[in-house]
Amino acid sequence: MMTRRAWSAALAVAAVVALAGPAQARPVVRQGVPVDALTPVDMERVSVRVPAVETQPVRLRYAVAGADEPSVLVDVVVADSAAAAREAVDLYLHQLSRELDPVAGVGDVAYGSDTLLVFAEDNIMIAVRRVSAGTPGGADVASIANRAVVAVKAAPRGAPEVEAVTAAVPKSLARKPQSLTLSRAVLAADLRVEGPARVLEQGAAWTIARTGEGDVRVRVTAVDELLRVIR
Repeated sequence: MMTRRAWSAALAVAAVVALAGPAQARPVVRQGVPVDALTPVDMERVSVRVPAVETQPVRLRYAVAGADEPSVLVDVVVADSAAAAREAVDLYLHQLSRELDPVAGVGDVAYGSDTLLVFAEDNIMIAVRRVSAGTPGGADVASIANRAVVAVKAAPRGAPEVEAVTAAVPKSLARKPQSLTLSRAVLAADLRVEGPARVLEQGAAWTIARTGEGDVRVRVTAVDELLRVIR
């Protein structure tokens, strides 16, 4: 039989547990989100913009097959944490010329209108913007955003760590353009040269040519298939 002292102790423990409530699950961290999983239905990706500065997202442009102009822009930030993804949402909203209303049921937090929806899911921030009608009635940004949420939830777990990308300058660099290769395959890249040389992009390939004497170095900023920015 439980004594009065034991019973009082049990009640005290129960009260503490009740006040504490259920433990919150730790936020999930994704390695990134596969770029192909974000392609809107009946559209194709026409370009990938590598961020020029760290505060910019990766920008994907999509168009209806056969169209000359993009119909949808999708901006993506693969952050280190869920908190950083929400900060990316706040920064994105701060840069807009108008306020967006909160949207329920899309990601962990979302704001939007009929032409723009910005949300964070886990450590990924995504903004979907309709920029051209493209098809009768225009693209449904809410539908595209909801598909993007599903893509993030299905993405691989783990820290978004990424292997560096480099571009080796040919030892025999001459004034005639020479092929320049990256250390590994990437989705898109921006190459900046330091020294007396210039870099030219031809489709998915790059060439480099010397313009004078001196040391030459190439800095690479790239985006991989999981939309992680590599600097």
